[in-house]
Amino acid sequence: MEENVLNELPQSSQLNQKILAMLDRFQNGFNSLEARQIFAAYFALLDDGNSCISLDANVLISKCEKMWKLPFAESLRQTFQKGCAQILNGELSQIVAFVQNENAKVKTPFVVEESTGSLFAAKYWSAKNEIIKTFDASSGIFTQHVPQGNSEDVKRYVKSLLRKDSPIELKEAQAQAILRGQNSNLLITGGPGTGKTTVVLFLLWKLLSENTALQNANLYFAAPSGKAANRLKESLDLSEISTEILQKESRVAEKLKNAEGLTMHRLLKFNAGKNAFTFNENNPFPENSIFVIDEASMIDISLFAAFLKALPKDPSQFKLFILGDKDQLPSVNAGAVLGEVLGKYPEYSVELVESNRFQDDSQMGRFAHAIQKSSFAACMDSVKECGGFQDWDSLKNSWPSKHSQVNFISLNEKTPKKQLQGILRNWVMTFAAKLPLLSAAVDPSVEAETGSCEWEARQKLWKAAEQARILSAERRGLFGVESLNRMVRSAIRSIPELEIPYSTYFAGEILMFNRNQNMMKLFNGDSGVVVKKDGVDYLMIKKDEDFACYQLALFPSDSLESAFAITIHKSQGSGYENILMFLPTEKGHSLLNRQILYTGVTRTKVTRKYGADKDSFVETGTLTLVSDLDHLKEAQQTVLERDTGIYIGF
Repeated sequence: MEENVLNELPQSSQLNQKILAMLDRFQNGFNSLEARQIFAAYFALLDDGNSCISLDANVLISKCEKMWKLPFAESLRQTFQKGCAQILNGELSQIVAFVQNENAKVKTPFVVEESTGSLFAAKYWSAKNEIIKTFDASSGIFTQHVPQGNSEDVKRYVKSLLRKDSPIELKEAQAQAILRGQNSNLLITGGPGTGKTTVVLFLLWKLLSENTALQNANLYFAAPSGKAANRLKESLDLSEISTEILQKESRVAEKLKNAEGLTMHRLLKFNAGKNAFTFNENNPFPENSIFVIDEASMIDISLFAAFLKALPKDPSQFKLFILGDKDQLPSVNAGAVLGEVLGKYPEYSVELVESNRFQDDSQMGRFAHAIQKSSFAACMDSVKECGGFQDWDSLKNSWPSKHSQVNFISLNEKTPKKQLQGILRNWVMTFAAKLPLLSAAVDPSVEAETGSCEWEARQKLWKAAEQARILSAERRGLFGVESLNRMVRSAIRSIPELEIPYSTYFAGEILMFNRNQNMMKLFNGDSGVVVKKDGVDYLMIKKDEDFACYQLALFPSDSLESAFAITIHKSQGSGYENILMFLPTEKGHSLLNRQILYTGVTRTKVTRKYGADKDSFVETGTLTLVSDLDHLKEAQQTVLERDTGIYIGF
C-alpha cells in the first residue's frame, strides 16, 4: 500500500521493524494508527544521524522527501498529517510523554518537547539537555573571562620557546586561542591543517609552566577513535621547543610526553559487564584535571553527554579544551553535536581559518573553499581552472603528474573497469611498486635505534607507504575500497621484476586494523606495512618517532585488511601528499554529499618548498578526483543536515 512506503525503504532496518512491532505491545492499537508511520520515519531518520524530528507534518514531509529524494503522494501526506496529529493530541500516552522543561522526569521511551514540537527518543532528549546544561553560562564551565595580556605577548612568548630554526609562526587566531585558554575552557575549531594541535601544545605549555599546581593535574588526551587519540598525542611535537627550554621546564616536558591518548570509551572506562561507564555523574573524574578532546565532530550525542556528566562537579577544578572541524563528516551514530554547539554558543569558541596543509591561493585551496560555497559556481570555476574533467584515454600517458595540481578524470561508461585498471596500474607504478623492494631492506628481528641504518631503512619504507592513498566513499562496488584493493594488489603482484611469491600478504603491502587490539595499544584505523624475515610475516608500525614490528600471527586474521585504498570515513584526521579519490556513481547515493567530498579532498597535504634556485616556491602534493561534473555537483549541493535539538537555527 502506498501509505506503507516508508516500511519498504532500505533506510528502515530490520531492527527498526522489530522495534515498531514491539511498540504495539505497549501502546494499544499502535499498528492501526497513522502515527506508526511517523515512528517509522523517525527510526529511518535516526539511522541517518538525526536525534529528533519535527511533528509539524509539512516540515517532516519536506525532510523525508529531501532524504529519500522521493516526492510524497497526497495519500501519504495525509497519513503523515494524521499521524503527527495523533501524537500531538496525546493518543500515544503509553509510550510518549509531553515535557515542558529539561528537568522533567519521564518514564516513557519517547518524549515530545512542547517548546519545539519535536519527538525524541527519551535518551537522546536527556543527552541533549545535558549538553545544553553544560554550555549554559549558569553551569560555570564555559565562561567569557577577560584575557590577561594580548596576542602579541603570546606570539613573543611562543617564539621564546622555539628552537632557532623552527618554522612555527603563530597566526593571530592561534595566539588568541592560547591567550583565552589560560583562564577559560574553550572550543577550538578549524579546518584541516589550521594548527589546532599546535595551539594545544603551546596552550598547555603556558598553562603548566605558569601554574605549578597544574603540573600535578591529571592530563587526559582523548578522541572518539584510538587512531585519532594516538594522532593527537603524537602531534604534540616537543621537537620544536629548544633544548634549553626542555631542560629548564623538564617537569612540563615530561608531563606532556608521558600523557596517554585514549578513546572516549577508555577515558570513561566502559564496563562491559554493567554496560555502563565507570566515570559518570555519581562517580566523576578527579578534580585538578585537564581534558583535551579531539575530533569532536565524530562524537555522537550520547557519548558526548556521558563525558560531560562525568566532569568534576566544581568547574574551577578542571580545564577543558574541545577540538574539531564542524565541516567534516559527523559521527556515525546520532547527532551533530559540535556544529550545533558552535552555532548556539559561538562566544566559547575560537575558529582557526588559515590552513598550513595547503595555501588558500593554490588550486587545492581554491577548490576546497569552493566546495563549502552555497552555489556550484565557484566549484565550476575551480574545475575549469584545473583543466576540467578529462577522459582517461587522453591522460593515461601523463598521469600522475609530478608537480602540485588538481586533476579531474572521467571514465567511459562503456569500459569503466578497463579504464579503472589503467588508472590503478599507473598509480601502482608511481607510488607502490617500490614498496616490496624497500621492505626487503628492513630486518624486523632487530632493534632500530633512532638514526641507525635499520631505523633509516624503516623510515624510508614508511615515508614511501604514507606518500599516497586511494580514497573512496564506498566499501563495495566497482569503485569501493574492497574492489580497489584487490586490483592494486593484483597490479603489484603482476610486476615481473618483483617476483612476488603467492602468500596471504606480500612484503610492502599496506594493512589497516579494522578493530582495536587493546593489549598492544593498536586501534581500529591504525595502519602498517608488511615486512618479512625467514618466511615470517611482520607488520611494521610507526609509534611516535620509533618503529615497532609485530608478528602478524599475533593478530586475528580478520582484524586486518589491505589499505592501499581506504574509505573517506577512515581517512578522517589523516593527510597524504597524493590522493586519488572516487565518488559514488549512482545518482542520489546517500554518500554523495558535501561532507564526504570536503573530507576526502582536504586529506591532501600540499607542502610549499623553495625550488632549486632558492628564489621561487615549488609545491608538492596532488589530488585526482575520478567522477564527472554531474556527480560532483550533486555531492557539492547535497549537505547532510542533522537535527540534534541543541540549536534549532543550525
